Amino acid sequence: MSGEISGEGESRVIIAVGDNGKGIPANILPRIFEPHFSTRTSGSGLGPPISRQIIDGWGGDVRVESVEGKGTTVTISLQTPATAAEPS
Repeated sequence: MSGEISGEGESRVIIAVGDNGKGIPANILPRIFEPHFSTRTSGSGLGPPISRQIIDGWGGDVRVESVEGKGTTVTISLQTPATAAEPS
């Protein structure tokens, strides 16, 4: 799902990606953007924190919603280029 929204002089592009997997347990969800946090034995645990840092740097926002046993949805909201160029 994706789309564009506008309001009060701001235009944003919204990208949402979801799955119907096992979901992220509620006690882990608040930690997924912590550097080096991982529930796996391999990997660095840097993917989500670096992604968030890049999206934040672009004036965007990333949100993760998950229900254990039902799946996870990641929503990214980015300013459109015309909006990003305007001073805040």
